[in-house]
Amino acid sequence: MNKFEVQGKNFSRTWNLNREFRALLAPMAKEFGLTVEAFLTQWTLHKLPGQLPRRDITRDFSAPRSFKADTFQCAPATWKRLVRAAEFSEESLEDYIWRAVMGSVECVEDDMVFSPKTGRPIGDEMEFSKYELRSVRAPDLPGSP
Repeated sequence: MNKFEVQGKNFSRTWNLNREFRALLAPMAKEFGLTVEAFLTQWTLHKLPGQLPRRDITRDFSAPRSFKADTFQCAPATWKRLVRAAEFSEESLEDYIWRAVMGSVECVEDDMVFSPKTGRPIGDEMEFSKYELRSVRAPDLPGSP
């Protein structure tokens, strides 16, 4: 096993940088003009150029005025579930549906690695997780107060 550790300000992540993971990372690293190790370090530290900023997907999304829930087509049973969930969340149906859609969009975008040259997705961060051996956040880091 080839362990590779990346230290951030308040965290440490250890990766299994084996042949399989290197093969996955190599085309992405090449797109950035980096070695696999430099790419993984910058990705772990959220410092790759051209990436979307990290967002809190729980933030409030308000539907644009042009979005109308009554144009949304679904089965009657699904419609009842949407209405019930919106009422429970104390939101308008438009805001509830819009927030659900935008939350899904942000989840997918958060997993994308974007080419710094084209801005198009070139990788899926979800594939990285199976190679993570350890992740430690402060105050659990050695030497943290």
